[in-house]
Amino acid sequence: MGNSWQYLKSYVFDFAWGTTTFSSTLGGKNVESRIFITHDPDLKGHQKTRERWKQSVHLYYSDDFFKTQNNALDAGNSIVMTNHYMFVAKAISSEAVKIHVARAEAGFLDFRLARMPKNYHITDHFTVMDTSEKSVFLYVSDKKVKESVGNLFVSDGLGYRFTHSLENIIKGAGAVDFETVESLDGTYIANRYDVNHGKGTSQAAGHLRSVTEEDIREEEMAQAERSRMSSGANQSKGQRLTSNSAAKKGNRGELEQLEAFD
Repeated sequence: MGNSWQYLKSYVFDFAWGTTTFSSTLGGKNVESRIFITHDPDLKGHQKTRERWKQSVHLYYSDDFFKTQNNALDAGNSIVMTNHYMFVAKAISSEAVKIHVARAEAGFLDFRLARMPKNYHITDHFTVMDTSEKSVFLYVSDKKVKESVGNLFVSDGLGYRFTHSLENIIKGAGAVDFETVESLDGTYIANRYDVNHGKGTSQAAGHLRSVTEEDIREEEMAQAERSRMSSGANQSKGQRLTSNSAAKKGNRGELEQLEAFD
């Protein structure tokens, strides 16, 4: 095993086997010999490392070790394979990509654009953080903030639709400050950057600020008020009270875990 090698393709920037532990249980949709690559068919001469995103690089797959090949996604530049999903960065310029997702149930071929609020699916990079269940935690960089931070999203059970979970998650030295607590299922720790740090204070950057009960109550009241203001004008008084009550209960769990930079 591993003593002989077979040439398959030149000008390949990324690759992944098209089978996983989960997909191997699916029968006909799983093809053990399937290989995905990102490949630039127009390149010639010395092969160089891709410096930025390129629309001339496409995602291909083959089930016969590239005796034949098929185009899976135009401008697909980078592959992140998980047990249930494959995420691909689709270049829209040299500086930005859109996030596309395919599922194991379809042989990782049913690519769809990830559905996120506020066009967060357009970014310069993203990181898959956790897929221990069929839901996905996804870090998406945020260039609106000067520091190296991003937003955390969690998907539904299909892996396509994402909701915004946390903002200003810190990423340093190539790693996102987000960890799974192994002994407590469904529990995670994230490190957030306080973008309002230093405003109206003399504290130096990098100092930790303790979150008090008063901070929590003030934030709950502010979020409840925002929720009330955003409610439709045709809501009844009872409906508005129900919305505010739900917002308070939902926000307390997140705020009690908050430890921000000041």
